[in-house]
Amino acid sequence: LIWIALVPVVPLSDGLAYDQLARNIVDLGMYGASMDKPSAYWPVGTPALYALLYWIFGFHYLPIAFFNVLLVIVIITCTVRLARRSLATWPTVDTVAGMMLAVWPTLIMYVTILASELAFMAAMLLAIDLWTNKDRTIWIRGLGAGVFLAVACYVRPPALLLPIVLFICQLAVREPVRRCIAVLVIAVSTMIVLISPWTIRNYRVLGEPVLISSNGGSNLWIGNHPGADGEYTGLPERVSGLSEVEASRVLGAEAREFILSDIPGFVRRTLTRVFVTYRKETVGVVWNQRGIESTFGSEALPPLKVISSGYWLLMLALAFAGVMLAVYRQRSAFKVATNPLLLSTAYVAAVHAVFMGSDRFHLASIPAVSVFAAIAVSSCLGLFVRQQ
Repeated sequence: LIWIALVPVVPLSDGLAYDQLARNIVDLGMYGASMDKPSAYWPVGTPALYALLYWIFGFHYLPIAFFNVLLVIVIITCTVRLARRSLATWPTVDTVAGMMLAVWPTLIMYVTILASELAFMAAMLLAIDLWTNKDRTIWIRGLGAGVFLAVACYVRPPALLLPIVLFICQLAVREPVRRCIAVLVIAVSTMIVLISPWTIRNYRVLGEPVLISSNGGSNLWIGNHPGADGEYTGLPERVSGLSEVEASRVLGAEAREFILSDIPGFVRRTLTRVFVTYRKETVGVVWNQRGIESTFGSEALPPLKVISSGYWLLMLALAFAGVMLAVYRQRSAFKVATNPLLLSTAYVAAVHAVFMGSDRFHLASIPAVSVFAAIAVSSCLGLFVRQQ
């Protein structure tokens, strides 16, 4: 709330696109750049959420900032609940993880950014929370998780395979197979019901079947073409005359051919993308740049980047130590690896590693990082108390 009071919302980069797409939904009643250019290139989820807020409150950014605060609260709450449920042998981990998230610099700065990360994290965590809650009935677990997984898919299509990840986690804790299958079937059926109207819309306006967004092939090309450096690069000029679906098809075919022609090179590029994604955390500063400069001046940018990246790297190091402690304590690497927070994070990270690298793509791992960092901190605190 203090950050909102000090730093105005000034959309940059993807935020500009989300803002314009949301305004077009409200003003034109369609999704795309203009009435004669309906689109499915960007996933509709984030612009649709902003369009709803614009429709209720008018074209103001403050409601979006407060909505982002609510999303962060959901993220913290779900993370605490999941830590308490899956890591009960560390009684203070949930509280420590919640405190870490509450002061996480990027989560604080992200409330004044128009972006998909917070909505995706909140929807994914709500789905995991419901799916893994054995105190609920199968129908509540399946339906609830299916709804939030559908929302996550609308925000970021890679969430489509999260049901398989959660099904594996469910089996790993030896829940009866019939219950596991029932939750999976109900959740996937719910997702199909909620996503199919958008797929039908895409077929009607684009003339071709597009499940959620049409940028899959284009994004694959960005990270897999001669000269790709692991980060974002613009699309080639030669596809500018093609429709978004055709351009994605052409670029996707080129990218797949490029990958198959040099598998060792693909592995190297994937490792490069992983490094690019996890080496720093400055996106909260970069996408707030104009707002920060208007309040504090440009000289505030470097120290904020240092604080943000420093906190991230510290938490990442603690999380690595926490994973090692968890494996040692539970005597099972498999048990730790199939923790729903950790496995879902690994899945999302693997998807992004195939396409392109950016520090914003690791934000979905923040809840898992906070929980396993909390294991390291809680263990140190417990050792200190025993020594005293």
